[in-house]
Amino acid sequence: MTLSIIPDRNSLVYGRAMNLLGLIYLDINRPKKALDSFLNGLRIREKLLDSEDGFVASSLSNVSLAYTELGVFDKSIEYQQKAIDIRLKTESNMIGNSYSNMASCLLRMGKVDDAEEMLMRCPSLQNMTDESFLRSDNLRFTRSVLIFGA
Repeated sequence: MTLSIIPDRNSLVYGRAMNLLGLIYLDINRPKKALDSFLNGLRIREKLLDSEDGFVASSLSNVSLAYTELGVFDKSIEYQQKAIDIRLKTESNMIGNSYSNMASCLLRMGKVDDAEEMLMRCPSLQNMTDESFLRSDNLRFTRSVLIFGA
């Protein structure tokens, strides 16, 4: 991916590109490069946007994902909690994303009960039964069940 077409390295466009690049790096199992991209994008967004902006929360959440993949769970929880705080305060419809990401971190830490409690905070799962949960086509949920036998 060439970022040379974006002349201003301190613009929101560049910050968005850094966020997308980080997601690509996560998809190809390059979590350190993902973290670097996410932190760069977060720095830009924090400089240009209100501290409670949804894009700041998105960047914080993505930084947390990279830390989870790197096994740096204390940092993952720290960043995801900041995203959760923003999303709760702003009544964001993305709160389920943060709860799901936090649950993934907790699962990786072996805290299955805490992960389940966090996951059940997701608005989309409030009325879900065990049967419908297991039939879910959400790969995050399915992967967690397969890996951890939840």
